[in-house]
Amino acid sequence: MDVQPIGVAILVGGQSSRMGRPKHDVPCGDLTMGESAVRLGRRISPLIVIAGPAGTMPPHDHIADTPEHAGRGPLAGIEAVLRSGLAHRWLILPCDMPALRVEDLQRLVSSPEPVCVFVDPLSADGVGLLHLPVAVDGSMADTISAALDAHCHSVGRWLSSVQAEAVASPPLESIHNVNSPTDLPGELDDDRGSPDR
Repeated sequence: MDVQPIGVAILVGGQSSRMGRPKHDVPCGDLTMGESAVRLGRRISPLIVIAGPAGTMPPHDHIADTPEHAGRGPLAGIEAVLRSGLAHRWLILPCDMPALRVEDLQRLVSSPEPVCVFVDPLSADGVGLLHLPVAVDGSMADTISAALDAHCHSVGRWLSSVQAEAVASPPLESIHNVNSPTDLPGELDDDRGSPDR
């Protein structure tokens, strides 16, 4: 099996209580939010996987949580992706940021550091981190497993424990989470999701 230098994993499967339905199935422009994330991810790597409940977003390849940490949220999903051995480095994308831009994501994956995230532009002290998207090397799997074994299920707490590299945030509108129907953006920039650019 050839190991890819970079892979992209789309995190799905949250509660979506404010949205009222799974976020990856919510229409946003001409695609669902999940398919929009896949299309954006293809501009980073040909290796795209879905991290979340089995059978979500067929026919895309799916990676289930490890048996030891099944159902423990996004951090368990990231652990399973890193343990898959399919890529040396992963870009982990949420399915609910349909305005993300490829040029910003490339800044994350091109970092030489094992873990790289954006600074949260809304943090009061300017040092808070966004939890997603995140670029992370497969070698960091053990640190996530240790966190989960210690009953830490928070991506943010794990990021703090490994001293992730923080890079300047993209514009606030491009890292906007869609949590309810009223959060859905207007028409997305056509250049943002075209696989040919």
